[in-house]
Amino acid sequence: METRINSARQAVETLKSLPVWLFLGFTCFFGLSLAYQPFRAVLEEHVIYVQMAATLCAIMASAKLLDSLWRVWTENRKARAVRDLHRLIDVYRPIYALFLTRRPSMAQAILYNTFFQRLAHARREFSNYAKWCARISNGWRALFDRGVSVSWTIQHRGGFPISQIVAIVAASPRDVTQELLNLVGWAESSRAEDPCYGFLTEGEIALFLHITQQHNVLSKRLD
Repeated sequence: METRINSARQAVETLKSLPVWLFLGFTCFFGLSLAYQPFRAVLEEHVIYVQMAATLCAIMASAKLLDSLWRVWTENRKARAVRDLHRLIDVYRPIYALFLTRRPSMAQAILYNTFFQRLAHARREFSNYAKWCARISNGWRALFDRGVSVSWTIQHRGGFPISQIVAIVAASPRDVTQELLNLVGWAESSRAEDPCYGFLTEGEIALFLHITQQHNVLSKRLD
């Protein structure tokens, strides 16, 4: 009994070691043999065995293909997990930690909160243009414009830590994405163009939101 079990195991291992193309070839061969009438006539009473062999080869080929796809998917998933872990530990978490003592806050101001304020603003826009089409379109747009202005500032100590962020990014070039590089460059250039340190620039806001979003996503996925 044990000898039969060992023989069956060896047979299964032998089948598993055969390449996919061999099973596909046998499947095509048996399938064509069944479809081609002269071959089918020669087989006669052995047709059932050919059908079983074709079915077995098709099942083995499908199983090996699925196994190969599963291995590729698991390897890619492991590689992505390792890459994301390095990005979290070496890039996003150190940058995110810089904002523990520098808390960006958003302030929103509404210039035309009431209907009468918007009406007065629409009248001014209506009188600023000579052509009637421009008067009507701009006046109508101003009637529904609340004049919302959004600004970001850094609370507590320190300003936006762009120099520290550049140092962290430069220390881990393999783990930095192109999107992060573009945002860091935009934040640095926008601060050079607007040296007013009272409010954050658009580049700094975009960089902060990206860092927060990526840190939360990677932390949720890996922690």
